Amino acid sequence: MIKRLRSRNATRRVEEQSLSGAAHNSSMSSDTPQDESANNTKQAPQSSVVSFYETKIAGVPRQVTISWNRSLISHSFSISVEGRENGPLLCRVDLKPWPFRGRKGSKEEDVDGDRVKIFWDMRSAKFSESPEPISGYYVAIVSQEEVVLLLGDSKKNAYKKSKSRPSLEDPILLCKRESALSRRNFTTRARFNSGKRKEHDIVIENSVPGSRDPEMRISIDGKVLINVQNLHWKFRGSEMVFVEQSPVQVFWDVHDWVFNGPWSQAFFVFKPGEAELARNYADDGEMLCDCDNLSGFCFFLNAWRTE
Repeated sequence: MIKRLRSRNATRRVEEQSLSGAAHNSSMSSDTPQDESANNTKQAPQSSVVSFYETKIAGVPRQVTISWNRSLISHSFSISVEGRENGPLLCRVDLKPWPFRGRKGSKEEDVDGDRVKIFWDMRSAKFSESPEPISGYYVAIVSQEEVVLLLGDSKKNAYKKSKSRPSLEDPILLCKRESALSRRNFTTRARFNSGKRKEHDIVIENSVPGSRDPEMRISIDGKVLINVQNLHWKFRGSEMVFVEQSPVQVFWDVHDWVFNGPWSQAFFVFKPGEAELARNYADDGEMLCDCDNLSGFCFFLNAWRTE
């Protein structure tokens, strides 16, 4: 099962198509340590951040997936560029612990007859708890001497290295999915306005371990916007909040946190806009997030409680 929270609009279509390329890299996503204290057959997931973009390559709209993955024994990122005739262009880079090995490079391949180049430089990259770097790096995808997708803050170095100009059309961030591991507090970042580059700090705190009356707080940019008490009864819900005067719908499902103990996961959706998220359940109790009437960006967070 890829995820329990599923969208029935273009977001789910993007994930299904993009993750077909990720299946090719199954070894990357299977580097998971065993949780012997809980169950010898149960494995803990690695932390990951996956972003899905739509960009134009040689004038043709294509989906690009950027994945950052980290476990106890590995740290890597991968790029998948949609290819409709011969399959996607796949590029994986292992971020070796020894100095600079594999942290700078390039790759060039055809995508349906169009030449695509990928450049990266991670030598000065800085990381926090997330496998995705926060500064000191660039990842650039180039087509016809245009940088069609550029990540990171070292933009000048990217243009210089690739000898390319910025694209006239900005890529569209369709959705972002993160898998995070923690005991009580989960910290992440997301951008809610496609017209702005600013990312917002999101903190989810819980008192589930060892509490008879577990609570949960969700803060954005240091301000507590959602405070849920009695999680035994309110383990699923949604609430609209305002971030810089713009509405954001927040949905949560923390059932497994409350009732299934360590190495259980909770699910969160952050959806800019005023529309209410309709919810229903599959036969197996799986939560379905129905976004038929919604458009635009969604941020999905799978939060794994480790203890």
